[in-house]
Amino acid sequence: LLAGTDFTVVGKWYFGQDFFDFISSAGANQGIGSNSIWEEIASAAPNIQQVIDEKGLSDTVIIVAYKDKK
Repeated sequence: LLAGTDFTVVGKWYFGQDFFDFISSAGANQGIGSNSIWEEIASAAPNIQQVIDEKGLSDTVIIVAYKDKK
């Protein structure tokens, strides 16, 4: 995101609820909230979301950076 700029990245934090939002939207009209499969999918959400975050595919990122001196 900051490649080619005069900023040095100190840290990045990727986070979001991408997977939970996805399964909520996908199942909203299917009635899966009352189904046991929903509980299994929802319980796996934190692990799946962690992979999404680690791959940098999250919907939100906080970047701490400083401007390089020239």
